[in-house]
Amino acid sequence: MRVHLTTVRPLTADERRRLTYVESSAQSPWALRDAVILALLLESGLRASELCAITLEAVSDADDKRLAITVRGTKIRGRRLLLSPETSALVRDYVRRERNRRSSHEELLFYGDAIPLDVQGVHAIVRTAGERAGIAEPLTVHRLRQTALSDAWTASRKAQGAEEDR
Repeated sequence: MRVHLTTVRPLTADERRRLTYVESSAQSPWALRDAVILALLLESGLRASELCAITLEAVSDADDKRLAITVRGTKIRGRRLLLSPETSALVRDYVRRERNRRSSHEELLFYGDAIPLDVQGVHAIVRTAGERAGIAEPLTVHRLRQTALSDAWTASRKAQGAEEDR
């Protein structure tokens, strides 16, 4: 049996800039939500199902500039993600707006038209953002995850190099 492996190419710096610019300048009522979703996926490498399961209570202050999000995956225990100051500011704005807009029983972080956002909705948001940003290859949640993992690996290698230089 032959197995065909495909390599998912992470986003380039230029593709990231275009994606971030397109989302920050969007004028739709969902623009802030979509920008938060893309920022979280790109920074954390979350799966679409993990993103859809985030609750308002899972978002907490880590310090005065950064937020932490507790993510529940397929395992019983969750993991805590520490967000950058930039992504934290975006999430804070979104959470503040959503808490004022919603009734108290709606606890999930991301909603569509009065219903919880599902995995297919996340995939559609990502695909549409990629098209608007002019990214040649189709943009997928998996590609954003691969980009986040690539960034983490690169940062780890740089930190190891700095340790060796001491």
